[in-house]
Amino acid sequence: MKRFFRNFIPLKMNFSGTVRKSVAAAAVLAAAVLCGCGMAFQKSGRQGLPADTAGAGIPAGLKAGDRLAFGAWEQDNDPDNGPEPIEWQVLAVEDGRALLLSEYALEARPYNETYRNVTWGGCTLRAWLNGEFFNTAFSSPEQARVSEVKNKNPKNPYAGTRGGSPTKDRVFLLDLAEADKYFTDDASRQCEATAYAKARGAYVADDGNSWWWLRSPGSIGRTASIVLYGGYAAGTGYSVADPSNTVRPALWLSVGF
Repeated sequence: MKRFFRNFIPLKMNFSGTVRKSVAAAAVLAAAVLCGCGMAFQKSGRQGLPADTAGAGIPAGLKAGDRLAFGAWEQDNDPDNGPEPIEWQVLAVEDGRALLLSEYALEARPYNETYRNVTWGGCTLRAWLNGEFFNTAFSSPEQARVSEVKNKNPKNPYAGTRGGSPTKDRVFLLDLAEADKYFTDDASRQCEATAYAKARGAYVADDGNSWWWLRSPGSIGRTASIVLYGGYAAGTGYSVADPSNTVRPALWLSVGF
């Protein structure tokens, strides 16, 4: 596949993706010991370490590139066996907090329910992440560990589209700058949707990966930036009302208590 410029969006094709479960990820989640605040952590290379049984913070040595199981959400599309632990990538650790991004795309949802000019502050996806998702995915002790942060929402760097006022969020999407800062290359941004997200209409390319939303605006006010299935962070964006783009929640987890 040819490399696309970062501000160019190829048309979505009607690929039929096969639902594939990552054996390595399944092993990590199955091995995660969820206790107290529901947390265990995995070192880079999938080597498990003891769970945070004391509730006194994440074990020493946590760093960018590690994996963490925290919270739970339906993922295998079998509600009868209950929600599965959410696996997170640790993108950064600083000032007593860890920036987490879900390893898999957990949902297929539009950025906004209606096709109109909208910024991150007013979109329905932000309301869902900080409402239904936050309240369902995390227990009360877990919620207490998720920091409320003030996110800046810069304009689109290619088209100058307004990004809106700063927002206070517990759960959010990465923006274009963060999607560049916290990943080493396009391959590291590639993401597979869960079986549940696929069943809800997630777009799946022939390589098995999906597109995921960023909170930055696209080239016009009725679009939002995305990461393509090839891992390119695309500033042109896609229609905010597209229901087949996927969601990778991000959050700052307090590690100091």
